[in-house]
Amino acid sequence: MKKKVKYSNKFGKEQKIDGKNLKIIKDFLPSPDELFLKEEKVKITIEVDVETYQFFQKLALSFNKKYQPLMREILKQYARKYR
Repeated sequence: MKKKVKYSNKFGKEQKIDGKNLKIIKDFLPSPDELFLKEEKVKITIEVDVETYQFFQKLALSFNKKYQPLMREILKQYARKYR
């Protein structure tokens, strides 16, 4: 008969489980509430030149995404950098 496995919450300590030395690590994943956090958005209308539009559209298509979220993310990062 196999030995019963004992589990522990001692992070960073090595344990033998099923004959293997394993190191227990702290859970680093965000909670579901943090994963689905929505930022408040404002709808705006902007005009861009054709080349800029085509650039973002092509880039987004290469990742199988829409171009608007890509542009929004770039604008957000630019604003954060220069605040």
